[in-house]
Amino acid sequence: MRLRPLTDTKPKCLLEVAEKPLLAYQVEAFALAGIEDIIVVSGYLHEQLVQFARSIALERGEITIVRNTRFLDTNNMYSLWLTKSLLNQDLILANGDVLFDPSILTDMLANKNDNLVASDAGSYREENMKIKTIDGRLVCINKGLSKNDSFATSLDLYKIGKIEVKRLFDLMEANYINKNDLNQWTEVALQDLFDEEIFYPFDIGARSWIEIDTYSDLANASHCKCVGLNRE
Repeated sequence: MRLRPLTDTKPKCLLEVAEKPLLAYQVEAFALAGIEDIIVVSGYLHEQLVQFARSIALERGEITIVRNTRFLDTNNMYSLWLTKSLLNQDLILANGDVLFDPSILTDMLANKNDNLVASDAGSYREENMKIKTIDGRLVCINKGLSKNDSFATSLDLYKIGKIEVKRLFDLMEANYINKNDLNQWTEVALQDLFDEEIFYPFDIGARSWIEIDTYSDLANASHCKCVGLNRE
């Protein structure tokens, strides 16, 4: 909504930064990290996502489009839920409006821990999810965390092990889907998972990233170092 009129005719994830769609940067980062199977959940202007997937030539694997026909009255948790039948292995979960240094993903996959949240330690961004840790373990994720309680800003980029993926879907079903509570952020269900399973923050250090929500974000994105890295 905040990027209208640009998004009147194009979904946000296909807006261009430095002459390339936002989603293309993520697909390239996934491919660079060796991820072969990519699932994109579409909603608004679905056919444009279908055309995008057809236009991308991956050396290995494919892009699968799953359509959320209820995008107007649901949120990204329900979009994730729609992929349940396709997910029976380890998962990298990302929002389609985030650009990040591709080495962040590569290093997360190489990390020995199965369950990680990409985190900008010491950063506090009002618009983004923040995380709280106790003894190095992630215990809370919430936009409303105070600066005193916040360890880092989340990049909305998650590494989740196979066992925990199944548990996440079980929690979504029991706590939200069966109750027809579908207009929730994914992080609400992730918090339920964090209450049961051990997750750790993955500190990105000085590496760059940006989430695109506003015209200002879009303008700043073209100058973000991660855009240049993706274009090399």
